[in-house]
Amino acid sequence: MEPVGIAPDRRLNLPSDGTPYWNDPFDVSTPGYKNERLTIPAGSASIEIPFIPVTDTITEGEERALFVIAENRNAPGSYTFDPSINADVRVQDGAGPQIVSIEATDPTGSELGDDPAFFTVRRSGDLTQRTVISLESSGTFKYQEDSHSGNTIVIFNAGDTEQVVYVAPFSDDLVEPVETFTYTLVPFGPVTISGSPSATVSISDGPITQKVTLSAIADAWVGNGGEANLQNGASPELLLLDNRGTGARRDVYIKFDISQVPSIASAEIQFSASWTGVDGGGGGYDVYGVENAVWDESTITWNNRPTEPLSSTRAGSGITSVYGPGPRLNQNSMTDFVVRQKLLGATTVTFLIRPSFDDRRSPYGMYGSIGSRESGAPPKLVLETAPGADSPAGVSHRRLTVAEGDSAKAWVIAYDGSPYYPVNIMKVPGGDPDINIDQQLLTYPLANNGPIARPITFTATPDTDQVSGSATFIVSLFGVIGVITVSEADTGSNLPPIDANTVIVPVTADGFVRQGAGVGGGLASSLEVQNTATDQGEEESFLHFDLTSLPSSDQIASAKVRLYGGAGPQAGLGAMGTGAAASPVAVNAYATAESDWFWDEFNLQWTLRPASAGGIVASQTVAQTGWYEFDVANLLRARKAAGDKMVSIALKGAVAGSTAAIFASDEALSNRPTLLVTRGTVPPPPPPPPPTAAIKVNFQPAAAPSVSGYLVDAGQTYAARNGQAYGWTVSHTSLVFDRNKNSDQLLDTNVSVNAGAKWELAVPNGTYTVKVGVGDAGATSRSNVYVEGQQLFNYQALTANAFANKSITVAVSDGKLTLGIGSAASGTTKIDFIEVSSATSSPPTSPPTSPPPTVPPPPATSAGVKVHFQPATAPAVSGYLVDAGQTYAARNGKTYGWLTSHTDVVIDRNKNSDQLLDTNVGVKAAGKWELAVPNGTYTVKVGVGDSGGASKNNVYIEGALLFNYQSLAANVFATKSITVNVTDGKLTLGIGSSAAGLTRINFIEVT
Repeated sequence: MEPVGIAPDRRLNLPSDGTPYWNDPFDVSTPGYKNERLTIPAGSASIEIPFIPVTDTITEGEERALFVIAENRNAPGSYTFDPSINADVRVQDGAGPQIVSIEATDPTGSELGDDPAFFTVRRSGDLTQRTVISLESSGTFKYQEDSHSGNTIVIFNAGDTEQVVYVAPFSDDLVEPVETFTYTLVPFGPVTISGSPSATVSISDGPITQKVTLSAIADAWVGNGGEANLQNGASPELLLLDNRGTGARRDVYIKFDISQVPSIASAEIQFSASWTGVDGGGGGYDVYGVENAVWDESTITWNNRPTEPLSSTRAGSGITSVYGPGPRLNQNSMTDFVVRQKLLGATTVTFLIRPSFDDRRSPYGMYGSIGSRESGAPPKLVLETAPGADSPAGVSHRRLTVAEGDSAKAWVIAYDGSPYYPVNIMKVPGGDPDINIDQQLLTYPLANNGPIARPITFTATPDTDQVSGSATFIVSLFGVIGVITVSEADTGSNLPPIDANTVIVPVTADGFVRQGAGVGGGLASSLEVQNTATDQGEEESFLHFDLTSLPSSDQIASAKVRLYGGAGPQAGLGAMGTGAAASPVAVNAYATAESDWFWDEFNLQWTLRPASAGGIVASQTVAQTGWYEFDVANLLRARKAAGDKMVSIALKGAVAGSTAAIFASDEALSNRPTLLVTRGTVPPPPPPPPPTAAIKVNFQPAAAPSVSGYLVDAGQTYAARNGQAYGWTVSHTSLVFDRNKNSDQLLDTNVSVNAGAKWELAVPNGTYTVKVGVGDAGATSRSNVYVEGQQLFNYQALTANAFANKSITVAVSDGKLTLGIGSAASGTTKIDFIEVSSATSSPPTSPPTSPPPTVPPPPATSAGVKVHFQPATAPAVSGYLVDAGQTYAARNGKTYGWLTSHTDVVIDRNKNSDQLLDTNVGVKAAGKWELAVPNGTYTVKVGVGDSGGASKNNVYIEGALLFNYQSLAANVFATKSITVNVTDGKLTLGIGSSAAGLTRINFIEVT
């Protein structure tokens, strides 16, 4: 600022605008200028204004203050002012970097408060600051309209690393589809976001009830006559019989404890039954509810059994009769009886089961059996809990896993009047005694203007039993508001270590099926796998996992299904093999078909088992009893990338044998199946080679002699090795062979490709020429090969020690060149080697003229010819013979042409500057073109496309498919090469069953 002349001291206004402010608490300090005025002393040409930011512990973004000097209007002077001149001061926050992330830790919610949806926001980095992070909400679910409350900010006080936010739906009168709600973190200043800035939950229309499955606490069968004093409470089978012709009867009693379930909406008894009549037919049964029954399975007999229901009770709605052949899983609704007993204050319920009609023919009548609680298929009582009408509350987790000696938390939320009442947490009897909670009663402050979440802490007491158990806790407030199953991850020496970044996902359903048996093992304590190679006794197992809690596809570093078991003889439902002396069992894991994801363990049986989809996902050889892991990382990444929320896995025997692999199931007392998923960014493969580098790979066992110039692929999964990144989507290490039948090592080894498997090689995006060799020196083969989705071999059949190779030019756009076998069966395609080199996407625009030969040119009938398809009047392309659509005849020193005239379908488009591509022939239906050549092996290159229109090209050379209906837009072209054998003196090009005019051929080159 320049003075106009000598003047006395002047007082000037110092207005400011910006985010720092002077009012308490101060962001900045300007000593002497707090009143926004400054004085320029007489004779001074400038003045320094101190601007001192005040240090605080609040995380802030960049702030600014804009200072403009203006004359004090009350004391105008002799200075002039330029209003565009200002001082723009920027203030950077002193907080260190902070990283935040958001995850939907309970990604589902429902109306009536039964299931609020929870988010967890985590912070790392500089924890000394108080940080307020804004949340933006979106989705079809609006918390301002559809919920009791929501959050617009997340507050981290100094030291905080984690905060829980939630959305609590309320009930309305609308019938609505599932809605979505998304929270998005807003970064600022030193705060950055790890992973996705958003997390989404789904909100379903209420009310939603929850299921609790109870095991029987007592069961027994009793018989009359000579069996009247027998005690049969420890029997693995509960026997049934009714022959009123002889008076013989056997009845079954089953008892359940319902004391820990506060309210019940529905009840269903489930058991596995087998029926046999005197004539081998099926049977039926009635289920009665027995009121006020007092009995014990160790003392019950026919003579002291509980009082039978009156005949009027039998006619009530509590009775269910089902007829049909067994064995089968029977499910019977007993809602009225169980609800009535609960309302009357009963703590247990007893059911009587007996045949529904008699067979008076001696000596047996109608008889059958039911699996007891001592068997592998015990009776179950499935209760649907009823949410209380005045209970808008919920829990944050359905399932938790707590490590031995550690703790885990779930949150209970209550609002809208709930604070006046306590929330009870009750442990269901029979749970792991090592798993407990810190309190059984939660209270809330009376002044509650919105939702309040209170934590429950679950702890697992350290022990030495080396057993992983679980316990179920029921949370109630005027009815059940949540059921939480807590699993203990034992840290005993028999458990493999679990990384701190690993998510433990419990199995949601499992079971096994046996061929020839009507009853499945969905309720058994074991999973059995055996390949018997017969039509009886074969066993397969199935597991189902929920993927909603897992990270995104690119954050899955590893994923393994962990099972505990060993090899042993088939021992029936619920038996565990010891593996002590049994032969090892090879087990393959498969993904089940998407249409079969929704199976349940109650109805699982051989004829209804889920179908497998794709090839082998993982393999293990099971022998001695212990832990076994199946690597399913690629499968889970694919499922998560596709947006799937579940995965279903099948286990099958790889080869026929006399022993089974037997694993602990979810119904076992310990060592249940789990899915272990380790978080972390999947390491990228090393940089691919330069586009000009050629890569040659031989498929062979690791121990076999290598071939000079070729990298070794010994069947491993995709990873970095030998300076490249390549490999299979599933392991093929057991499917690479060295035959020792052929002196050429490149042909003597091969890989026998599994169904659905793919091989990948990391390359820069671009165009590549790929050569693949197929055949088996020791056996026949029928090879089907695709490269980048384009078919190269079409089920080519070869005898033992016969081979073929073809080349194809393809474009790579995703950084990986992919080889697959389409829908071919396992073991039919045998691949010897692959060679990959850079190429151009179309022929050169000006083919070079070959130098004069030093020897006389070959005779007219020999190979070595290039032919361009064009009208006779169009300009010719140097180095190419003209084919103007004439029929087969001698011309231009060669003998070639069409079986039927194509002179009317050769076209010069005048659309492309490259004359080789600007013309084409639109091949007629069943059209064939031939060239006279000596018998022998030839490499044939064909160019297709149309500069003036779209094309869909189907081309065969000597009966081998080269283009498989390849679609190309106008002025887009493709070329491929193939090596074929000619045995009839004519090389033949055809289009198969393609319609007329679809296939547009530009040129053909034969060498």
